[in-house]
Amino acid sequence: MVGGAIPEQQLHGVTRYVLVAITLVLSCPVLLWPAPWLQAGTASNRSGSKAAALPCTDCRAQAEQLRTIADALIKRATYQDLKKAVAQLQESSRLFEQGESARDAARNYLRIGEIQSVWSRHQLVLDMYAEALKRTTESDIDLRCSILSHQALAYLDSDLPRSLRLSNQAIDLCKLTANPLAQAEALEAFGEGSLAQDPEKALAAFQSAIQLFKDAKDIDGEARAWLGLGHTFVQDESALAKASSAYQEALRLWTSANNSRGMAQARRALGLYWVTVGEYQKAMNEYNQAQLVFHAAGDQDSEAIVLIGRGGVSDEIGNYEDSLRYYQKARATFSKASDVRGEVAAIDGAAHAEWLRKRPDMARHYNEMKLDLAIRLNLPRYQASATAGIADFYAHQGNYNKAERFYHEALELFRLLKEANGEVDVLLRLGRLYSQKKQDEQALSCFRETLKIVQDNGRVSEVARAHFEIASIYHRQHRLEEAKDEIEAVLKVIESQRTKVSDFDDRASYFASVHEYYQLYIEILMQLDQRDPGKGFSEQALEAAEKSKVRSLLDMLGFMSSALTLRAIQEEIRGDDIVLLEYALGKEHSYLWVIDESSMTSYQVSSSTQQLSRLTASFRNSLLAPGIHLPETNAQTAVRKKQAGLRYQRELAKALLEPVLPFLNRKRVIIIPDGFLQYVPFVTLLPEHHRELVMLPSASTLKALRDAAQRRPPAAAEVAVFADPVFEVDDARVPQSSSSLPKANKPVDVIHVTRDVLGSDYIPRLPQSHDEARAIVDAYGPKNVFRREGFNANRKTAIEKLGQYRFIHFATHGFLDTHHPALSGLVLSMVDKNGKGQDGYLRLRDIYGLKLSADLVVLSACESGLGKDLESEGMIGLTRAFLYAGSSRVVSTLWKVDDQATAQLMEYFYQHLHKGESPSLALRGAQSDLAAKSDWNLPYYWAAFVLQGEYRWTNEKDAIKAIPPHD
Repeated sequence: MVGGAIPEQQLHGVTRYVLVAITLVLSCPVLLWPAPWLQAGTASNRSGSKAAALPCTDCRAQAEQLRTIADALIKRATYQDLKKAVAQLQESSRLFEQGESARDAARNYLRIGEIQSVWSRHQLVLDMYAEALKRTTESDIDLRCSILSHQALAYLDSDLPRSLRLSNQAIDLCKLTANPLAQAEALEAFGEGSLAQDPEKALAAFQSAIQLFKDAKDIDGEARAWLGLGHTFVQDESALAKASSAYQEALRLWTSANNSRGMAQARRALGLYWVTVGEYQKAMNEYNQAQLVFHAAGDQDSEAIVLIGRGGVSDEIGNYEDSLRYYQKARATFSKASDVRGEVAAIDGAAHAEWLRKRPDMARHYNEMKLDLAIRLNLPRYQASATAGIADFYAHQGNYNKAERFYHEALELFRLLKEANGEVDVLLRLGRLYSQKKQDEQALSCFRETLKIVQDNGRVSEVARAHFEIASIYHRQHRLEEAKDEIEAVLKVIESQRTKVSDFDDRASYFASVHEYYQLYIEILMQLDQRDPGKGFSEQALEAAEKSKVRSLLDMLGFMSSALTLRAIQEEIRGDDIVLLEYALGKEHSYLWVIDESSMTSYQVSSSTQQLSRLTASFRNSLLAPGIHLPETNAQTAVRKKQAGLRYQRELAKALLEPVLPFLNRKRVIIIPDGFLQYVPFVTLLPEHHRELVMLPSASTLKALRDAAQRRPPAAAEVAVFADPVFEVDDARVPQSSSSLPKANKPVDVIHVTRDVLGSDYIPRLPQSHDEARAIVDAYGPKNVFRREGFNANRKTAIEKLGQYRFIHFATHGFLDTHHPALSGLVLSMVDKNGKGQDGYLRLRDIYGLKLSADLVVLSACESGLGKDLESEGMIGLTRAFLYAGSSRVVSTLWKVDDQATAQLMEYFYQHLHKGESPSLALRGAQSDLAAKSDWNLPYYWAAFVLQGEYRWTNEKDAIKAIPPHD
């Protein structure tokens, strides 16, 4: 992917890549503190020669005193202190030279160069190092090694080949000395230069440097080497934990040395790490602390890099306005530091942010700025990526001729640079452009050329994409057998990669991005089935649909190497009087398979996928909360929406269920939806409302959940309830004497998601959730219920205690961020009993980390069943998280539910459950009970609740014998 034109479905992890690149390419070397062998006095002369005698008795003493003062000023790391330190070192150098101690003066010039590097005064840095080198002799091996190492670091950003040559010279020269510090510095410089090109060499260099610095008892040097080691690990997703440990060790060492700028460098690196693992508030905290130090020191380059990091955090949480602001500020700061490469990187970030804001014109504007700078400064890689970004803009606008011209320019640039990755990216874009223009031969030529380049270099996603594009062209040309061969080559590639994507949300995003591959495969198979019925193509298509659904969830559960076959699915439902309906949405056509224990029938859905999408949206809108519309009263709005809803309900039921009505006379119906069909309340479409209805992410999930239930330990206790938390300081339960909670104290991800969902970062209380908790206590008895309300309904207690309970109930807000699913979660108490703010947000990653033994989790919360619609990967929401954490089934909601109606429905639900009914039957009973009430008969009040997971209930015959209702 090049330039700013990044399709939204492929955004996950892009910011992480940019941040790593920025850190490796732009990070300034940490200010080197004086090594013991660089201190004044004869002990610093390791070459064997004696120090020259000074003509005046106090010159050395005065010079050494000034250098000591400078050292103390440097450690304070403010701009004024560093400026004073330079003056002290200059005077110290004069005195040393007056006393004919050139070596000591050289060491001072080395230190002055280090300080100038903080202020990005590149030429002055090089001048100081050159002055230092002039004052050495051939016998000053240790000092010359150190100067060469410093010069290598100074050329790191502007001339990498020269930097590596200098570091290699330093390493060779250091072989003539036994001094571990000189050797360590040379290896450190070589490691920094090798980071981007050869991480393995960098890793070995930093590991050796760490030991040498330790041998020399140089704490600052050891910390620098640990930081470099972390930079090598952070490039590898499988080594992120090692990166964190390395950065933490660097921070510990610099803290012990009271090195404030070193601590800031470590915190900036930790900020990058926390972004990669989704801990956005921790990342911001680290960046904020680092920026304060860099700003105080006048270190504009490092401050600008922090700003890019903060822009990356804002990208990840979907706050693109703040992201753009940070990139713009970074650009201005880089400009002040005369760091043009940094400025270009910031402009690139701004182009990316504008694309995410859906402002392609501004994205093009920034890419044109980047292109102009790249041409003027002879930065061909930036020139190529900017050209490709501009081409993407014209392709997006439908100006194919201009797009083609810019793609060819970018392609030639990448070829001249011998940048295979950039060449492949542009070839794929150019091929798709030709395909859109129906210039099939030119398109096929691009894709085949892509395959020649990438077949042997490990870029499997590009191999898959090229085969897919070829299959799409063959399909359009009705060459079905050839299309099938190509798409099967695609699936072989992506199946080989699924377990190599280490992070589960990355894996989900990966499979979402390739869902279109499965869509095409299913379409080809179903067309082959229509042409040659009875050849098994329909069954293959079903099994392909299963493979395409929630693969990341199945892999996380770790119980299955492949999705279930038709026969295996039938075995799982045998004897349960069930019919299973599995849907697969295609780009144009959609399909439905009807399965019972002995047969399977497939259908093409009568409505097009686009029609289904519009119908689903209209139906959902008709169900949602009645409200004032123009001059209507609430009652008039309700009548209008009910009439519209009935029409959409009939149309949607006809499209989705009419062909299978004869199969629906069963005890249970299992629905396996796809894509936007996950938003449909199927309970309103079925002909009989008292039927048990269960939703599943896939049929294969059923077996995975059953296997997991057999392996987990039984719950030690009955029921846990979290209800009516304290969200804000104006809650009546907060002591009046408490100071108000500044909104900035809330974590950045909570602020963003609440603004996105609620329209503000104020979280309203749910007073009726207290009644839900009371109803559960009434049903099961106080001795069987772990009840936490108010301040006690907090995140810490939930994480520590939930693993013990068989039934878990949350009566609180659930927030689902549809663009950034990692921000989704349940809101518990954000205020403690003293009125102080606390992090009460139970995030998705917290839930994934739970070890549950739950038979049932109930999420009585707004939109708790929804999440980012990752095509057939399923919506990454709270339901999936609790299934992964160890619950066999989850009750959740499809839209924002009414607080009072929900309290009543939950009371009915637990009454049915207490009678021994299965959760699916109890839910349908509760919905029917609520629908019978005149105040709650609209589907808005009861149809949002769905049960996902295992439908079998071990206690259907011998129900829980709970304590009778408590008076």
